[in-house]
Amino acid sequence: MTNKKFDSGAFVFTRTRAYVPRNPEDVIPLAAKHGFDASIVPDYAGDRAAVGRAIAKTDTKIAGDTYLLRPIRRTGSEVVYGIVRENKTGDDHLDHDHEATVTWKAEPNPAVIEGDHTIANCVRLAYAELRGKLVADDWTATVTKELERLGAVPFREDGRVYWCPPQSLAAVRKLQSFLAEVGVVVVVAEVEAENTGVVTEIVSESVADQLHTLALEVEAFDGTQKPGTYARRLEEYQHLREVARQILTTTERKLRARLLARRR
Repeated sequence: MTNKKFDSGAFVFTRTRAYVPRNPEDVIPLAAKHGFDASIVPDYAGDRAAVGRAIAKTDTKIAGDTYLLRPIRRTGSEVVYGIVRENKTGDDHLDHDHEATVTWKAEPNPAVIEGDHTIANCVRLAYAELRGKLVADDWTATVTKELERLGAVPFREDGRVYWCPPQSLAAVRKLQSFLAEVGVVVVVAEVEAENTGVVTEIVSESVADQLHTLALEVEAFDGTQKPGTYARRLEEYQHLREVARQILTTTERKLRARLLARRR
């Protein structure tokens, strides 16, 4: 249900600063509670991804000393990083001493982080916290997919802020309630009346650009593409057509209302 306040749609963006990693199995009941299928819950990215996240999360400053974690070997089944101590000599020079390594292997036990250095222990703790869990980044694709399904269009080139048509705001509020329990904050902000023209222009340009790109790609198809490719492009076209329809419907309704007001 919409009201006059959001008659021009809304800006929608997310915030995950306070997000705490969670098990996918714990999130599925929350999805059901809010009327969503379990498919809305992202899949765990895997132990290999969790290792990379643990390394990125590890604080490499200990008791005033600075360490660097430098990759030695990174494959799908093995990750080896060197633990390097950085020394400042005071004469505009840095020395780097390799002190130890930290290692993860998919076999025989992917739960194990090898290494007895303090930094290795920090990686081990971070990995234990993240293994099997969904992190904030895992929700990005889910939120984007849901917003686009509801007719939302990127308002910024980096896709961080979306414009959502007024017809879809009730569904956005439903998504907002679900994600709030997960730990992802969805902010829904009113589009001020004086900005309606700018918003319409930007959204229209975004849809037009996407349609143009899609048309060029489809035109280049030579019949050898996989069936899944055609199916995905068809879904994209149908989505863009619906977005364009919503934009036209909203604009027409406003024009009719203003015309009626002028005739009174």
